[in-house]
Amino acid sequence: MIHRLRQVFAVLAGPDGPLLVSSLARQLVMLGVLGSFTTFSSLSFQTLNLLNDGQRVRASANLGLSFALCMLAVWIGQLTSHALNQR
Repeated sequence: MIHRLRQVFAVLAGPDGPLLVSSLARQLVMLGVLGSFTTFSSLSFQTLNLLNDGQRVRASANLGLSFALCMLAVWIGQLTSHALNQR
């Protein structure tokens, strides 16, 4: 569903589309807003399926590891950007 919504917005807000949207605003909506819904809904759907299958430990691990690994990736990215900015 979100994929379809992203396609519709891309056509309407594209350079030849009827909506006057800047390139930055188009990227913000398509990647930031709609992209995060896709990622979050995938995590939620996977976790719910595990819970429905009675796999509580795997569902908890899915949530915990996803959060921990995302935070680790953000921390590494922040360290890298600070190191590059000091050059």
